[in-house]
Amino acid sequence: MFFSLSPEQEAKRKPLFGRDRSKENIQFWRHRQAETLETLQQLGVPIETGKIVGKKSFQEHLIASMDACFNKGFEQIIVVGNDTPDLQLKLLKRAARGLRRSSTVLQPAIDGGINLLGIDRKSFERIKHKSLPWQQKNLLESLLNLLTQGNIECELLPIGSDLDNLIDLASHVFCNIKSKLAKLVAILLSAPINKRKALLFISAYPPFLQKSSGRAPPVLN
Repeated sequence: MFFSLSPEQEAKRKPLFGRDRSKENIQFWRHRQAETLETLQQLGVPIETGKIVGKKSFQEHLIASMDACFNKGFEQIIVVGNDTPDLQLKLLKRAARGLRRSSTVLQPAIDGGINLLGIDRKSFERIKHKSLPWQQKNLLESLLNLLTQGNIECELLPIGSDLDNLIDLASHVFCNIKSKLAKLVAILLSAPINKRKALLFISAYPPFLQKSSGRAPPVLN
């Protein structure tokens, strides 16, 4: 199941190009969601879709969506985010292989959160009622502590980046100047992008350098 905010909601929550560029922000997140779905489809597993609606907390939405997947008979699910620019098929395959050896699989994010969570039904039932800081920098540490306390096996994947703010985006573009994401940024800004401009990109919108209020990893089965 692919679980996320709509592009319009994501654009309001993470206006990477500035709050006065609503059109560019929406186009950016629409592209990110489409590209994420395309990557997930390459894995060749059933993909369910869901949206965050209503006034429930992020954890309530996430746990309910994962619960729905397991209630349909799935024994394992993989949770990923549409804000993970490094997500590739080989990483998803590695996570799937990891779930054959371990009860859980995690990909740490640079900021202290997680980009990917693989978990089996039994382990999910043991932790689903636990309170976790899902949109905070200490999520990885808290989740690892919870798994350790419950003697739940966990396999760690290589650390990855995510897109929470303008600095994250500019850093990714700087390190991946020929990527699809860099080309998209160039199109949205109506200007060619190179490494020098990627650095200048950060200083172009100083009001929006602060961290966003949260992260939202979607769900894949």
